[in-house]
Amino acid sequence: MSQSHVRVAKPQPRRRKWLEIAVGVTFLLIPAFYVLARTEGWFVPDFDSTTGQVLETRIVVDHTLDSQTGGHIYYRLEAHVKYTVPDEATPRRPDQSQDRWLTASEVTSTRELLTMLQAKQSKTCQVYWIPNHLEAARCRLG
Repeated sequence: MSQSHVRVAKPQPRRRKWLEIAVGVTFLLIPAFYVLARTEGWFVPDFDSTTGQVLETRIVVDHTLDSQTGGHIYYRLEAHVKYTVPDEATPRRPDQSQDRWLTASEVTSTRELLTMLQAKQSKTCQVYWIPNHLEAARCRLG
C-alpha cells in the first residue's frame, strides 16, 4: 500500500489595503504638520519686549555635573539691565522701571565663548518675556 501525499496550498493572507493606506497617510501627515507648525509659528509663545540699557555683564556658574569620569561646570552670561516695562504689557499698572540682572546667553560649558560675548561690551539689549510673566524676562544682547 502506498500512501500518497497531497499537498494543499496555504491560502495567502489577505492584504489589508486600508492599513497600508492609513500608515502611509500618517507618515505623510506628521512631517507635513510639523513643517506647517514651524513655518506658521504655532506652539511658539508670543513675547512682549522692550529695549534696555546694559549697565554691566558677568559670567556666572549655572550648575555643575559630576560623573565617574570627572565633573563639568556650566556657565551663563548675565546682564545688569535698566529698562521700562510698557504699560500695555502690564494693564493694571503704569510704566514700571526695572533694574535687574537678566540671563543674556544660553548655558554652555565653554567659558571662553561667554568671555568673547562679554568682550563686545554691548550697551543695549532686547529684553523679552512671555506676557504676564515679567519674572522670567531674558536679555538678547545687541
